[in-house]
Amino acid sequence: MPSSTDASADSHCGFCGRDKKESGLLISGETVKGHTTYICAECAKICVDTLIQEKQADGSQSMSIT
Repeated sequence: MPSSTDASADSHCGFCGRDKKESGLLISGETVKGHTTYICAECAKICVDTLIQEKQADGSQSMSIT
């Protein structure tokens, strides 16, 4: 399961490019071929908001993120 971790100094958000110093928090994703992906809290919030809007547009009132 992804978690927030102590990202290395050269780690950055895979969506917006901000590093840990700029974003304050990087959430780690999967490690593929020795490379760990990250998303910052701001980009994660944008993703969640987008998912909620899409669910509401589809007429679904509830959303479960697993």
